[in-house]
Amino acid sequence: MKKILSICALGCALAFTVACKKDDAPKADWKTIPSEIITAESGNATLTVNEVPVNVGNAKLIANGETTGILTLTNVVPGYKTIPFNVQLKSIDENTFSFTGETSLTEGPAIIALKSSSAPVYDINAEGQISVDGKITVNAYTHVNEQAQGGLAGTWNLKRKCGTLESELGTLPAEAPIWLDWKISNEQYVAISSLSAIVGQIGSAMLANYFDHVTFSESGNITAGYWESEDSGDSDSDEGGFDINKIFGMVPQPDDNGNYVFGNDHGDKWIESPAANLAFWHAADGYLYVAPNITAIAAAADSDEELQSRADMGAGDLASIVEILQSLKEYGVDVTALTKELTTILEKGFAVKYSIDGDNLLIYVDKATCDPIVKPLLPALNALDEKYEALLKSEDPDDQQTAQMIAMVFGMCGMSKPSDLIEVWNSTEEFQITLRLERASK
Repeated sequence: MKKILSICALGCALAFTVACKKDDAPKADWKTIPSEIITAESGNATLTVNEVPVNVGNAKLIANGETTGILTLTNVVPGYKTIPFNVQLKSIDENTFSFTGETSLTEGPAIIALKSSSAPVYDINAEGQISVDGKITVNAYTHVNEQAQGGLAGTWNLKRKCGTLESELGTLPAEAPIWLDWKISNEQYVAISSLSAIVGQIGSAMLANYFDHVTFSESGNITAGYWESEDSGDSDSDEGGFDINKIFGMVPQPDDNGNYVFGNDHGDKWIESPAANLAFWHAADGYLYVAPNITAIAAAADSDEELQSRADMGAGDLASIVEILQSLKEYGVDVTALTKELTTILEKGFAVKYSIDGDNLLIYVDKATCDPIVKPLLPALNALDEKYEALLKSEDPDDQQTAQMIAMVFGMCGMSKPSDLIEVWNSTEEFQITLRLERASK
């Protein structure tokens, strides 16, 4: 018995000794934490956002004590140029510190990061490690603040089942997955209002075949279920090319219950797009803002062109865009108004209106949404008249076929030339393109 007690005592003594040694292990001196900028390009900064690697941008950590510091991420989180975090530091060993921190941002992500901000549209968490030899790992996570979600977070399916209505054109869908409402006061172009219902049916048939659902993730990512068309190299396809007759054939007829159901011809085979930070969203004041991450999209598309670092994106890029817009002045385009609108888009993202009624979601653009872009461009239509005339007089068979198609569409709309669209738009009383979705069952 004494031998057993002796062994237990020895074990306890050893465990206590090891614990003491662990507590007495050398710790890193916070004053040795490097304060210089560490770039991803150098290979010394390993950066991720929502677990997606970031190949550009940089991090900087300034310790202001043994347990606290300020982490600054520049051109790391898409849409934000600079984000500072107050972080908590903890020594891991004689060479490494770990850190954690979070912040809230008052503005949504921009397409081109023209601003720096701090405090609630997006909440950002960051964690990682930094070593005294100048290497840092940062994992950042984005989250749409609850007040900026606007009830949109979750998955929404395309609304495929629609009722019917009787019109002068016969029985038509009362609504459809995507719908065009266009009312014009000028009687010369009133046919456009009637044709908009047909456009809605054809557009819905195409959309229903290639798109199934969209998810507005709480991380801010936008993902979707889609189908890869034959002409884009779908392995299941027997032949490629766009067939307008096939599209017309997909426009449904009312079923026995008097409903239109917009389906697809590929057995609900959908591809899920990855949550790869390709676009970010938030909601405010009845608007849904979408900011595409141009760098990530280009990389995902395997662009052969050299991808420009987000570190270089900013006011200089806007200046280049404005310079391109200046060339449109000779066509009568209101470049000043267009530049103002473009700047707003680059800073805030693309804005569309939305409304939620129970489990139904409408995402739409109306005349008021389109006016700031359409009106400055209208004068350029006068320049197209000459090009259209040249196309009509061309002896090239392809040009003749194109001219005939355009003339047929113009005739159906009561138009004779491109510049007629100026009067069409100016006499438009109502214009709205609506995408109809419904909440996916959980």
